[in-house]
Amino acid sequence: LKVISVLYIILVISLFLFTNFSNLKYYFWRETKSNAIDRRVQVWSKAAIGQYLWKHILNGSLELVNNGFYQNGNITISGITFDYFSGPGYIQTTLPQNVRYLILVLNGRTFENSNKAREWLDYLYRLQSLRKLAVFLLGNENCEDIWIVKYLKSKGGIIDVLFIVYDSPLVDDKEVFQWPLGVATYRGFPNIDTTHLKTSRKYVCNFIGTVYKNSSREKLVEAMAKSNFNHQCYMESRKRWFPKETKESLNKYINILSRSLLTLSPAGKNPECYRLYEAISLGSIPVIVMEPPQGQCVNPPLRLLLRYNAPILKFSSWDEAIHLLTTSKVDLPITSTELMIWYASFKRQLASAMIHTIEQKFFNPF
Repeated sequence: LKVISVLYIILVISLFLFTNFSNLKYYFWRETKSNAIDRRVQVWSKAAIGQYLWKHILNGSLELVNNGFYQNGNITISGITFDYFSGPGYIQTTLPQNVRYLILVLNGRTFENSNKAREWLDYLYRLQSLRKLAVFLLGNENCEDIWIVKYLKSKGGIIDVLFIVYDSPLVDDKEVFQWPLGVATYRGFPNIDTTHLKTSRKYVCNFIGTVYKNSSREKLVEAMAKSNFNHQCYMESRKRWFPKETKESLNKYINILSRSLLTLSPAGKNPECYRLYEAISLGSIPVIVMEPPQGQCVNPPLRLLLRYNAPILKFSSWDEAIHLLTTSKVDLPITSTELMIWYASFKRQLASAMIHTIEQKFFNPF
């Protein structure tokens, strides 16, 4: 009887496991089939890095409605259709409430920005159709982004995957990935077709920017003043920062970068600045000083660019940089043409890696 009882229990357990395994297989088959049909991802952009993602990385186009009050786009890549929504006309309640797969682009640079970002994330809990969420976050320049942690799926939150700008210690390449700052789209910096760009360079180097007291930029200006190198470079500094560019000042800036062999790129509040990407996009090799980052940012800085072997000239101080550049004791890592080719490849690799991550996080049932 004991043997029969044991065999009976084994039989019951086996039937239970077989039945549930079959149900599980059917569930995953159904989900996979459903996802194969519904591979549509909405992109809600509430930060300027959304334009860099859309226009510069994914090469998407935009339709401007009511003078840009609404900005819409659509593109299909690797079997995934992305629908882009941006502009001041889109708020929580005017965007599609039945969204299933969502990329939300947020600004978390300041305390005020992060408060607005929280409002967006908190609102998403109301959307009953929402199944998967990716967030692209312009992080704090000191990498003080602890507020976002509670929203991660691993912490019981709603975010399946986070892409964050700057060298944040949160990056683990599993749930949190680093994303580049890119060019200053909010100031109108365009996605330039460099195929017809002249490769001859009038200036050895340039620096155009705001100089803050006790900053790396002030050290650069002082080092240049002590040398004769400034006669070979285009130097234009100001003491006050302006968030908007005029059409004339933007065209002048682009022209100077495209005619400079090198672009001197002192750190602002963070070593990763728009100037790096703007110079690279125009074939001007960035020159940087590897200074310890501020706040919670990991050291050494520029982790993402260095991972992709960005051809940047690195020095320990501006005095060293100017001295070596003046005496021609520096071997350039790349030509202007090769640098623009590298940047195009960099953007393609970013797009490929991002889409692969979205596909795995959103549509892979296993």
